[in-house]
Order: sequence, then structure tokens, then C-alpha cells
Amino acid sequence: MRVTALLAAALAASLAGRAAGLEPLRNLVVILGDDIGVGDFGAFGSPNTQTPAINRLAEMGAKLTQFHTQPLCSPSRASMLTARLPIRSGVYTNESFPLDEIFRVFMPVSVGCLPNSEVTIPKWLRNASHAYSALVGKYHCGSNVKGGCTPTQAGGFDYYFGLLNSHEEGFPGPFPESIVFPPMSLHENVRIVEQPTDLLTLTPRYTQRALQIIETVATGNATTPNPAGLGPLSPAPLRGQPFTLFVHYEESHVPLFAAPGYQNTSTRGAYGDMTAQMDGSVAIIMEALERHGLLNSTMVLLSSDNGAWIDPSSGLPGARGTAQDGGSNGPLRGGKGSTWQGGMVNPAIVVSPGRVPAGQVVSTPTTIMDVMPTFAEAAGLRLPGGVTLDGRSFWAHVNGTYLESPLSMNDVATQARQRLGLGPAELGQPQAPPPIPQVHEAIYFWRADKLYAIRQGDYKAHFFTRPGFGLEPATPHDPPLLFDLRWDYGESRPLNTTLEPYATVLANLEATAANHRATVTRGVSQYEDVSFDVVPCCGKPFNETEALMFLERGMPGLALWDACVCNPENAFRPGA
Repeated sequence: MRVTALLAAALAASLAGRAAGLEPLRNLVVILGDDIGVGDFGAFGSPNTQTPAINRLAEMGAKLTQFHTQPLCSPSRASMLTARLPIRSGVYTNESFPLDEIFRVFMPVSVGCLPNSEVTIPKWLRNASHAYSALVGKYHCGSNVKGGCTPTQAGGFDYYFGLLNSHEEGFPGPFPESIVFPPMSLHENVRIVEQPTDLLTLTPRYTQRALQIIETVATGNATTPNPAGLGPLSPAPLRGQPFTLFVHYEESHVPLFAAPGYQNTSTRGAYGDMTAQMDGSVAIIMEALERHGLLNSTMVLLSSDNGAWIDPSSGLPGARGTAQDGGSNGPLRGGKGSTWQGGMVNPAIVVSPGRVPAGQVVSTPTTIMDVMPTFAEAAGLRLPGGVTLDGRSFWAHVNGTYLESPLSMNDVATQARQRLGLGPAELGQPQAPPPIPQVHEAIYFWRADKLYAIRQGDYKAHFFTRPGFGLEPATPHDPPLLFDLRWDYGESRPLNTTLEPYATVLANLEATAANHRATVTRGVSQYEDVSFDVVPCCGKPFNETEALMFLERGMPGLALWDACVCNPENAFRPGA
């Protein structure tokens, strides 16, 4: 497989170093999974999920083991695109319990969205480097076309192909979403191309479009066939134009699905099938970047939007799901929706041959908001002015400036000889490793309109805790729960804050949090304004005969929303 050759090339480039005269860093590729936890990739410790391409990707660059996101899809994706906390951009709710359980992400009925006033990565790079930008996959930052909320509108992308909302929010999702919302629509730019979406062919079509973008940049001509139901890529990038490509998979969010070739192939069951399908697509995209000579001028980041949904359901209050359909957060406590580590720490990998030494493990805490600042420093670009950014660059932590451990067996052995006193005299006395600076002074764990927790260095304090989903209100903690994540990464043993040094540590965390609450500027909440007039709908005339057919087949949602069923053949292919 070409991925093996790609790994070898990356290792060789790392050994050669930056002195070899690299091409300028021009391109950014962001690959994002959905609801994938730290225990779901082989490279991060999964014993039974087959992800060979992602495992090799981790060997090619830097594996980030403390990469923080937001607890849910919409705020996490918004914070990545803007390098800002979602509280600043309005991607939160002001509703109190229990309504805050409903208004947690954007829905098909949402009137609001990520505001057009926000400076996103595509908008910034269009001005900074004249880059072409495309998003292939899930957006989940707004779907109100008339309100200018889609990726090519408020998001600033040149091209879009994918699902504007989560594929559970409508048929073939779970009850009651499959009745409350219309069938899930597939969009190209602002146009609906399919409703309901054929999930079995979705990932192959995403892969085809991503390949066409890469081919067009490299050669000026796309040789991969058009995805089913679509025409040629338009607008297309110019040959040689800097590009930004976001590939946002539905994998592995419920309801689970996989193309026939991936069904029943994983020892992890349907969840493993779906994750392996994403892995296969990643392999094809990475191979194309290498084959077309683009990888050496590209930074690739792979991660997920939030922690695994360990007990997935419809997402509505009180609903229960099947744990076997969810992912794994490994040793971390909690999961999607919560501000425990399991809800907001994700697997992440950064690859840029010749710039990012292969085989690194970076444990310094980083965040999904750091994508923009990190690429800016790596590519020598100026960040947007006049806007408060919460992201920070972690470039020095992945480019070899701060190596947390030796990279080769020879270097490991040399260090061991020195520390064990077994080496020649010229090795000298063992030295304590120099301290590695933090990327962030503090990491803030927001859930809706409240600051639930804060982390500084190895200490984390919880002011509130709450399950990711369910009908339980937040539990306040006075004094806050304090954990030392160096030895209690699973947050199982709170420290006794009546004793020193923990009393002082907690006082400092509380002071930092109070200053943050007092100084953060809140955007206008975008979640509460809803209307059925803005739901994506292809709008064909209502067909009573067809609606009755859907009703007879046990599909009341399709009967109710018949005017939004424009390709009924896909209504009978809900997934694997």
C-alpha cells in the first residue's frame, strides 16, 4: 500500500530536517471525526478497532495526547474555525435546566448560526494567502440558507459538499428526530442535491470530492469520477493555488452506517466498521497528497469534535441508548456532552514531513482552537487583527523545538546509558530535562453559558459537574473539586483542598477563573430562535399517495415531511 511508502518518506524527511530546503508551507488539511474518543484509534490504544492508516499517520508526525475540544459538535466546530471560545461567538444557550438540554447544538429548525461577523479560517486565509477553501462533510454551525448560515455563506468557504446538521436529526435518525425533523438533506454549496441522504454511499462520495480538489490543485484537472448525483467540482481551485481542505466525517456518530464493503469487517462491531471506513478514506486522501507532490507543502491535522458518546441515544432528555453503538474514552471519566476529560479530550495527530519530526508524543495540553494560530506560525502568516483569539500556537511543541522524548532507538539508548551510568565518560553526567513551556496559561471548560471547570498546568478544578446527557441538573461544588491530572488523569480522586499546597493551588485557579468570567465578552446566543420555516427542504409538491405509502411502511416522519422527500429510493436505505 502507498501509505507504507508514505510513512517511510515522512521518516526520511524528519531525519533530513529543515535544512534540506523545504517547499513553503502553503496548504492546510483538517480531518475531523465525529464522537471519536481517545480509545477508538489503534495508535491511541484501542485493542480492537482497526485503523491502520491513522496508526501510520501517528508514526509520521506528532501524536497529541492532551488535545482539548468542546463537549459537543457545534461549539467545537465553531471554536476550531474561529480560534475562539464558543461563548464569544454566541454558540451556546442562555436557557436554564431543563431546556438547556434541548438547545445544545444547531438543529434543522435553528434560525441562528455561527455569525457572519466571525473571522473563520477560510476567510482569514483568503486574505492572508489567497487560498482556496473547501469543506467536505458535516458542518453543524447553522443550516438556515435564507439567513446566510451555510459554509459558503457565514463560514467563508469557497466550496461545500456535505450535511449541514447531524445525520441523526431527521430520517434515518432515531425517534423522535425522524418525525420532528425532515429527512436529512445532502447539500452542495447552498443547493440540496439529495433528500434523504443515502448514507451507504456518503463516505465514498466525500472521498471522491476530496480527491478531485487535490487533483485539480496539483494538475488543473480532476481525474476521479464525479460523486453520484453531482456534476463537476464548482467552483474549483486554480492549479497550484494554496488550498485549505476540511474533511469532516460522520464517523462514528450514531446512527451507525457503513458501505457494504466495510460491513461486518471489524471485531469492534458496527462501530468498528464505521471507524474503519473513515480510516480507509483517510488512507486514500493521504496517498493522493503524497502522489501529487503536495504533502511536503501541507500541514495535516486529524482529530475529532468531542469525546466519545459512550451511551448514545437520540440526544434528547431521558433517552437511553446502546453502549455497543458508542465509542471509548479509554481511561478518561465521562463522555460527550460533559466537561470531564472524557468529554473534551480527543486523539489528535499533526503531520508535516520535514517540519514535524516523526514519532513524537506531545503531552503538553493543546486545544482545537489552536489550529489557526499554529498554522499561522508554521506558514509565516499574520493572524487576523481586531479580534480576540483564545487559540495559541503549539508549533514549537511539534516542530522539534521542544522534544518531550528521544525519537530514535539510538537516542533512547544513549540517554539510558547516561542515566544508568553505563556509558563512556564523554557522555557526562545525566541532566534533568529542561522544562517545556505550556501552550495555554489556562484551559477553560465551558458548557452552554457557564464555566464548569478550569485547568492550569496539571491541576483541574470543577465548579460544576453534570452528566453529558440526561435529566440531571448541574451539581455545584463549593469548594470546587480539584484533581492532579499528572497521576489521576481519570479524575477519580479529588484532592483535599484544606491542605497545602492544594489550598493555594485551588485559590489560584479560582482567581484565574473569576478574572476570565469577568472579562470574557459574550456573543448573542444563537440557539434559542427556532422556526420550521427554515428547515432544509427540497420543496416538491406534497404527494398524498406517496405519504400514505411511507405511513404503511412504518415511516411516519417521511409521511409528515413528504414535501421534503425528493429521492424516495434513498428512504429505504437508512444504513448498515
